[in-house]
Amino acid sequence: GLVVDGDDGLVEAARLVGIHSSTRIVTSTDGGATWQAYHDGLPEGEGSGGGSNGTSFSAIGAGPGFLLVGAGDGTVYRRDQGAAAWTKVDVKD
Repeated sequence: GLVVDGDDGLVEAARLVGIHSSTRIVTSTDGGATWQAYHDGLPEGEGSGGGSNGTSFSAIGAGPGFLLVGAGDGTVYRRDQGAAAWTKVDVKD
């Protein structure tokens, strides 16, 4: 998955966010020329591509000012625009 998170609506400041190899959350701020890890706030191993818990991500989405990622175990994480880290979303049945 891939989403664009535009800061202040400026195309030049757009952030690309994707899932790489189903286990890493990555970001690019230069149109995809380079990619960096984007997993701050995820539990140890999740989104970092080398964790022992084997979490995989299967979905990614965006809304006004926020991003969501869904883990294969049903856990959802949210990152608000400008936030330093992901937070776990309390999903009610």
